[in-house]
Amino acid sequence: MGLLTSASSTLTTIFASSQAQTQASPSTSSFPQFSKLPIELRLKIWAFALEPRPLLVHLHKFDPSWLNDQQRYESYAPDWPEHSSLAEPFDGPQFTPMTEEEGGEISCNPDYPSDPQPYHMVVTPCTDAHPCRCTYYPPSSTHALPLPPLLSTCRESREAFMGQYIRCLESEYSTRGVPVVHPTSLLVKSPPSTLLPQTGLIINPFLDTIILHVNVACRSDVQQVHFFASILSTQLPEVRKVVIQIDIAMPPYKFWQSARFQYWRRWGEDGWWVPTRFLIRLRGLREVVLVCGEKEKMLPSEWRARTEGQWVEELEKKMEEWPGEWRGEMPSLRFVGDVKEA
Repeated sequence: MGLLTSASSTLTTIFASSQAQTQASPSTSSFPQFSKLPIELRLKIWAFALEPRPLLVHLHKFDPSWLNDQQRYESYAPDWPEHSSLAEPFDGPQFTPMTEEEGGEISCNPDYPSDPQPYHMVVTPCTDAHPCRCTYYPPSSTHALPLPPLLSTCRESREAFMGQYIRCLESEYSTRGVPVVHPTSLLVKSPPSTLLPQTGLIINPFLDTIILHVNVACRSDVQQVHFFASILSTQLPEVRKVVIQIDIAMPPYKFWQSARFQYWRRWGEDGWWVPTRFLIRLRGLREVVLVCGEKEKMLPSEWRARTEGQWVEELEKKMEEWPGEWRGEMPSLRFVGDVKEA
């Protein structure tokens, strides 16, 4: 009670003084008495000023045809010791291809399946500038996402909230979300001392939202949901909210072909798109939002209900493996018409 009485008395005096100064100079918009407030009140004010940020990212997948045979496997341990040329035990990741059930690649010809190749993944931030260069190969990020204003306001606000932010997603990963030993993406990683890195994110997983575009007209693009979930499950399992912005994009000569039309029209028909294996590792996940804008009105009305049902059904299959942090409730799936509503 003594602290509250003292704080109340201090605030009354400060606000009275501030009001007198404001009357003397109506154009004043600063509050120089802020530093005289008790530290408990200042921290509460800083906390109210901490706002969530939408963080748009691009996921880059490297086709093996762009790499030579040596580059394909040099970041992985050999499948069998007798073929190893390493003098010492290899402590890096071992290449294990994702199965079809996990969202892995599917051979175009089942009678002649191709050998699985170790795809590499890179995540780059984007400020949604037009035209956006982040999606070009090699992956680039010509601009960094701005830091929250409180981290650059003053030393007190930085020290109070810097611990809530994580620097992550700036390496090159396998499709299982494991960093590779020898990157081949040509993406130049920012030095650890860089306050605002050009690669990766500075993110508060409990507050900020990650946004990813997914083209549902192409199966390989929908597989990005699995790949991205695999990276988050190992690098950012505390993230609470992920937004997937639905796109429908096809080459003009394919758009009206019946097979292509029927594919995206029935997207989610068998539930393969739900990355359950990786979702149950996202212990902090509470909500996934699908953004279906006006240009995606061609999606049939039953698509949304079916997608919601698939989400629930696939996660219920792994109920026994749900993380304790979920407290018996799966992350919700919500639809909105605009990313601002997410």
